[in-house]
Amino acid sequence: MLRLGSSSGFPALTTTITDINRIVASDSESIAKLTRTILRDVSMTNKLLHVINSATYGQFHGRISTVSKAVLLLGFEAVRSAAMSLVMLEFSKGKAQEKAMQDELVGAFFAGVVSKSICVKLALRNSEEAVICTMFQHLGRLLATYFLYEDSLKVGELITGGMSEDQASEQVLGTSYRELGIGMAKRWSFPDRLVSGMQSFSARDITPPKTDVDKLKIAANLANELYASALCSSETQKASALQALTKRYAGALKIDTAELTAAIDAGLKEISESAPALNLPVTNSQTLNTIRTWVGDSAEPEATSDPLMQDVNALDAMDSAAEPAHNPEEILSAGIRDVTETLVSGCALNDILQMVLETMYRGMGFSRTLIFIRDTKLSTMRARFGFGANIERILPQC
Repeated sequence: MLRLGSSSGFPALTTTITDINRIVASDSESIAKLTRTILRDVSMTNKLLHVINSATYGQFHGRISTVSKAVLLLGFEAVRSAAMSLVMLEFSKGKAQEKAMQDELVGAFFAGVVSKSICVKLALRNSEEAVICTMFQHLGRLLATYFLYEDSLKVGELITGGMSEDQASEQVLGTSYRELGIGMAKRWSFPDRLVSGMQSFSARDITPPKTDVDKLKIAANLANELYASALCSSETQKASALQALTKRYAGALKIDTAELTAAIDAGLKEISESAPALNLPVTNSQTLNTIRTWVGDSAEPEATSDPLMQDVNALDAMDSAAEPAHNPEEILSAGIRDVTETLVSGCALNDILQMVLETMYRGMGFSRTLIFIRDTKLSTMRARFGFGANIERILPQC
């Protein structure tokens, strides 16, 4: 972990993830603080809003233009889940090993989506948490590939030579990929329930779940083991592989081979729908093609014609420019619509003021934007909240 900490780009990544997790975990933190943290990253802000307006959150399709409103409607946990997924999927960008990581990222997200079907069987309501646990079980391998690429190649060579992944990563890095991922999740202030969900099962300790945390762990591990079976076993081994999984998890939940296959089918469908919004490289994905063949569906998904999704694809191209895409009229117009709809719904004044302020901040391109409220007792105007660089240090001075 010390070597990771000195890697280029890692401190900034750590700060963003830690801040988001700390705010979500606190009972006293406000919508404004979570919004400020996300707004620090223009690329994440734009993509988060596109994801929230995509088919994944169909009930809000095209209706959310500000992060403030997203947090207000969806809640802290849902926004954290979407943000964490985006952080995870950004790992591959701009590095020599980008191509080597893309299918691993696709696989991690696919396994996360598959976990949703298992959550239904477990009567686990918060499937977003299961998606995070499932995806972040791949975290150690992704961190090593991204930040310690040469070492990850050595690990791969040892695995090819017949060593297990845990043994190979321990020999090269001094810790297993799984423990590396769990260690970083703790450092990033992931809540204990999510860290527990990232833990793997031994061969014999799968017992009936007593808590939601137990259910999270079962959903994440079964989803990843199902994904691994679909990826690594042959078509002729499919029936026996599925049967082995139902037997292994029989003590924890009743699920048959047909339901496991249906979970894979649902995962393939959702990942094809979500791919444009998340900019996932699913076209000609070797991982997904292997899984489709395994379940007997070799057809590539059709490209979406949704204009919103096409806008997202264009967004990534713009992200590489020196300045982010900026259309003041569109941002201001959409923000006014957000504020108007929220006024009708009878939300608190503070929530509405934050949407107004965020709209001005993003639409006008100001470096900082603050709202001042009159203090009648002292006959002064005091800064209540704001967005922009070092705003938390500046607010008390205004």
